[in-house]
Amino acid sequence: MTKKIEAETVSFYELKKVSEKFIVPSLQRPYVWEAKKHVKKFLDDIFENKENYFIGSVVFVNPEKGTAGREEIIDGQQRITTIFLILIALKQFIFEKSLEKELEDILRAISNFLSYIDTFDKKEIPRLKFYDTTTDEYFNKILNKQTEEALTESQRKISNNLIYIQDEFKKYLSNSTDVRNFFEKIKTLQIIGIRCLDNSIAYELFESINATALSLANIDLVKNFIFKKFKNDKVKLNRIGNMWSDIENVFADSRNLFKTFLRHQWISGGEYVSHAALYSKVEKKYKTNLLKLEEYLYNLEDDSKLYFALRNSKVDLLDKLSVVTRNDKNVVRNVLEFLSFLGVDQVYSPVLHFYKNKDTKEFKKFLIRLSAFQFLYKYIPGSPSSAEKIFANMCNIKKNNDTEDLFRKLEDLVVNQEKNFKDKFIEKAKYREGNSGDIQFILERYILSKKGPKSFKEPTIEHIISRSKEKLNQIGNLTIFEKSINSKLPEDFKSKTPFYVESKYSEHGEIIEKYNFEKNYIKCIDRRGEDIAEEVYVIFINMLKTGKYE
Repeated sequence: MTKKIEAETVSFYELKKVSEKFIVPSLQRPYVWEAKKHVKKFLDDIFENKENYFIGSVVFVNPEKGTAGREEIIDGQQRITTIFLILIALKQFIFEKSLEKELEDILRAISNFLSYIDTFDKKEIPRLKFYDTTTDEYFNKILNKQTEEALTESQRKISNNLIYIQDEFKKYLSNSTDVRNFFEKIKTLQIIGIRCLDNSIAYELFESINATALSLANIDLVKNFIFKKFKNDKVKLNRIGNMWSDIENVFADSRNLFKTFLRHQWISGGEYVSHAALYSKVEKKYKTNLLKLEEYLYNLEDDSKLYFALRNSKVDLLDKLSVVTRNDKNVVRNVLEFLSFLGVDQVYSPVLHFYKNKDTKEFKKFLIRLSAFQFLYKYIPGSPSSAEKIFANMCNIKKNNDTEDLFRKLEDLVVNQEKNFKDKFIEKAKYREGNSGDIQFILERYILSKKGPKSFKEPTIEHIISRSKEKLNQIGNLTIFEKSINSKLPEDFKSKTPFYVESKYSEHGEIIEKYNFEKNYIKCIDRRGEDIAEEVYVIFINMLKTGKYE
């Protein structure tokens, strides 16, 4: 039987014996190590241990024995990429400290590992490449001491980690002896180099390596499963690779959001799934149906753009809203922004489903109802999965009467919960500098429910009693004024009383008539907080039942 795997223990500097040049393939996740978490621990381990420190295995696949192409890194790219950044930073440190003459041999050794001379055209070629062209181009610029703004998540991680390593070197290295000692530790790092000589086992090996870390590798396992199924069709595999890269680029700023999207997209199809179970669901459903699997990937690509727009309130990117009235578009944007500030995840699976399957008028109504429920449920004790299972059922049917039954089930989770809501809301609902869009949305609904104009033009949050006295960010000390008026308000409460009296909104007059802030503002803030909580609960219950914005 032909041997399909070769393995040997080598030092990092001997890794060239296992693989002379390598590439991070399309099936691998992007470079995601965090500077102060992963890189810090990795560097600390190297600094604190003696030479010959063991850092685990690195797995390569060589599709054809004897090929002149690059081996693909199946496992270990986070460590390998970080060591390359360490070598780049060390090279820069030597030049910055003017140690190049003393350490000429080390500079030569670093250069010989970072790149090699192509025997055909005598050009210097980087040993490490990335399948993702944007990451590869950025990495090459760093290799050549060029600087460019980082745009994708991988680029930012590479840039941030390089800077972090450079800063750490300034703390721990001061002379040529320090550099020599540290470089010797890098050279002698012990690695088990594993080389697959047949790509037919590469995907299975990747899956078995990562199966023990399912919750962390869910994206990678789903991706690997899709690529594995099309590994024998090179044309289709290349197209699928490009599609997956497009999806990854949508979530370039957040890998966690990508993971959440995969689950919400599945639930939006009408079936509840936990994070841990997603990969098993995908594998079971598409194991024997390549046409359906390919359709799933096309849906992922389309839905990723919609999901990103919905999560980030990018209404202009939503085609269905491009032809609606400005008012409807503004309402949708305001509600999506409210959800974003709430900081909740579960609701986006039915939001995605309703956007895709309902007309604009129905979508707006259901969005308002969902946002009202999600707001109330945030402040009422309950299991997130209880709501998510109702959401999944909402995505599984299309009849309006069934949808209404399910909305009534959501109502059952929050009705007759006024006391629980009030207690938690008064405690948690506070002004947060630069991050209080949810509080502003709630106060607007509260003020507009009373007599006065039906909308604001440029609403801003106003502290009734200035925060200069104490840190008074409780909901009872907050109201809304138009920006043009708010900018004119004096700090002292007594001096700004005329502005409240002359306001077109009855709630502002009520602050003067019902409460005596000038005499005992602490007591008034507590009392008004309870009054707001009581009325807001009723307002949002009504929004949940009717889908009416005002």
